[in-house]
Amino acid sequence: MSQYNTKFITVYSPQGGNGKSVLAATIAEIYALKGYETILVDAAEYGSLSAILNIPFAQAHGFDMMLDRIQSELEEEKKAEYLRSGLVQHETIKKLKMLLSGDPISISLIKEQRAEEICSILKSQNADIVIFDTSSELSLFKLTLFEMSEKVIVPIKGDLTSVLRTGLLQDIWRQSGFASSKLNLILNMKDKKTSLSEDEIEKKCGAKVICSIPDFGAEFRKKCNEGILPVKMRGKIKKIFLEAAEKILNY
Repeated sequence: MSQYNTKFITVYSPQGGNGKSVLAATIAEIYALKGYETILVDAAEYGSLSAILNIPFAQAHGFDMMLDRIQSELEEEKKAEYLRSGLVQHETIKKLKMLLSGDPISISLIKEQRAEEICSILKSQNADIVIFDTSSELSLFKLTLFEMSEKVIVPIKGDLTSVLRTGLLQDIWRQSGFASSKLNLILNMKDKKTSLSEDEIEKKCGAKVICSIPDFGAEFRKKCNEGILPVKMRGKIKKIFLEAAEKILNY
């Protein structure tokens, strides 16, 4: 696994409640367990990564501290040191580190130039994979992440509202000139009664559905909110998320 060709993956959804943060945290854990040096970045104005990962609030400010410190004209190497000092090591997964945020304002104010600098500094950490978890608000920061990422993964429930919002995202995608191939959908929390078929979603959204994850119910969501992610589960749930992670990486 190369330490010099960092792959950026952004997980984004134009609508809240589509399982975006759980998906981002889960694939980060899977890739790290597979041996990839992985950094999971909390790039959401209003996110829940620290809660999902059971990280104390006092440790969830590495991203904010880094942003504050790189405002000054420092050498790239010094800025990289600041980033390293803000990384949180996963409690049990050696190859997974996290850059967390507790300040939505600092994230919302990131502009294009600063976003490019952040990506450059992250590349200096020699990770194999960097995963950005984002929130549904669009900003210059997120548009820059879309541009710089090899893949943008959009979990979508498949109901009419989420399909409509994702179709609007596709309009923005085209207007921005981003490569159509990097935008991939995951039919997440699929409900037989309310979710459209994969073919219907692809036609309406103009993007490929690379895999489908069933709705595992309220008990599954409760476990995830308590920090018990699919990699710690058994049977069908774990198998489906492992397959999804593989498709995201290799599609």
